[in-house]
Amino acid sequence: MMQARSKLIAGTGSWFLVLLLFTVWLPLGASASMLYRYKNSDGVTVMDQTIPPEYVNNGYEVLSKSGRVVKVVPPYTEKAAGTSEQDEKARLQREKDDQYLLANFRSLEEIQYSKARKLGQLKREIHIVEANLADTLDQRENQLASAASFQASGREVPESVRATLAKLEQEEDKARDMLATRRQEYEALDKRFQAYESRFLELTDTQKTGDATSGNSGS
Repeated sequence: MMQARSKLIAGTGSWFLVLLLFTVWLPLGASASMLYRYKNSDGVTVMDQTIPPEYVNNGYEVLSKSGRVVKVVPPYTEKAAGTSEQDEKARLQREKDDQYLLANFRSLEEIQYSKARKLGQLKREIHIVEANLADTLDQRENQLASAASFQASGREVPESVRATLAKLEQEEDKARDMLATRRQEYEALDKRFQAYESRFLELTDTQKTGDATSGNSGS
């Protein structure tokens, strides 16, 4: 009887141990899809499933299970008394751009491909507007020639010719405005992607440096 009771207690203890281990492991497994990379007080880069509260304000990166950076949380800094609203907006925009870059591009080649595709689309639109403008100018020249012919013969220019010239002039102004807008968009997009390329190299170089530091400390 005592021997059977001892076996029962031993079995119960084993199941309790398994249950305890499962309970401890479960939250870790649930959060294992995300990792956090930060620097500790010794300046060593650490990757873990959680961040100690004392390091949160120093900034950190959120990584996917595959190791891809999906979010960059910059160090917390209170706005200085002399910081202008424009500087603050620029800082926030930089943080937004950094998160966009790391979330949408895995390599510099992907950025360059996206740049070429979007610039190519704008260039095609510019060519279409240029062609429409050239066609409008040709029509206007023909109508001006017709009006000059009437005047040369001492006749009054018909109202239909005057109306067509007025309409073509409006279309010309509209096409020129659109062409100027598309060209400005092209230049702005080109500059934006150049900035993306430079910033992406800076961010990925920082990550490589952090990985190397973490690897050296681990060895």
